[in-house]
Amino acid sequence: KTKRKNPIQPNEMEKRRLQLEEDIARLETAIAECETAIQNFVSPDELQRQTALIADLREQLNARFTEWEEITQAVEANA
Repeated sequence: KTKRKNPIQPNEMEKRRLQLEEDIARLETAIAECETAIQNFVSPDELQRQTALIADLREQLNARFTEWEEITQAVEANA
């Protein structure tokens, strides 16, 4: 007998992939907003805070993008 695929796992992976796409868009927007805020210099402390925030957001973005790639490959492999 051939092994039947579990339909729940692909559905869950697709939901996660869509959530990651939303997260990626949100993070990209937040990064752009921080970059715009940096252009309007307020103080050295604010510049440092915005720079640290951008670095943190980029790390989150890279992690989400890596997970999105892995899930997308898994979904395509199971299709």
